[in-house]
Amino acid sequence: MADLDERAGPQRDCHEAERAVRFLVVVYWGAATFLVPWIAILLRTQPPDVLDHHSRRLWLVIGLLMFSGMVLTGVLYRFESNYAVISATFTATFLFVDAWFNILTSSGSLLTLLIVFALVVQFPISILSLFVAARLVLNRHLVNKSPRLVPVVFIVSALLTVPSTVRRVAQSAPIHIGIHQRLAWSGLDVFEFVGLLLTGWCLRNRSPCLAIVGTVTGTLLISDAMFNVITSVGDAALAGLAMAVVAELPLAVISFWLAFREIGSWAPATS
Repeated sequence: MADLDERAGPQRDCHEAERAVRFLVVVYWGAATFLVPWIAILLRTQPPDVLDHHSRRLWLVIGLLMFSGMVLTGVLYRFESNYAVISATFTATFLFVDAWFNILTSSGSLLTLLIVFALVVQFPISILSLFVAARLVLNRHLVNKSPRLVPVVFIVSALLTVPSTVRRVAQSAPIHIGIHQRLAWSGLDVFEFVGLLLTGWCLRNRSPCLAIVGTVTGTLLISDAMFNVITSVGDAALAGLAMAVVAELPLAVISFWLAFREIGSWAPATS
């Protein structure tokens, strides 16, 4: 009887884990399904040009997140931590989202400066970050000797963002007109739709890519909530805050938790 009880315990745990996975797959795919009509509504109702409020506050938060993501990725990668997957993926995704909104919603000389910044800093660092994340996932069971130059590139790039952040915070008007808002916001929701679908797929198939995909999805959801809440006022800000508290932030937390859990399940490097 004792042997039966000992075998039954792990079996119960396994069944409970399977049920939890199935439930989370339903949650992610259900959220993706919900986004389909929401994107259609947004395309019909979102004004093309919108007043964006609290621009200085937004640039400051963006600058701090970019700087922190790059520095943390450089440090974790230098010490050969698998958790650099999360910081690198966050950095890549957040830099892309920032460039997406910057380029689509700006015009004139500001647009030119933002395109140059994206081409010189954001896109190259995004590509490098994804390379770092993919390399760590592929070599998760091996001893990784990180190239010494890569952490230096992240740290130097982080320092390069400081002057641009200070300039943007100092020179930005508190309120500015953001153009092409319909395309910017519906595009972000499409990215989230794809992220939710892929996160559910990675969960269902026990893919180690969950470490990357879950982080991408969590970063997209946090970015959506952040941009929406900070740049709005009045009823729009309350609606954005409600959406963030009820749906976006809880799902983002679960996504990051899944990414951490996946990395924690990897066997220690042995060779």
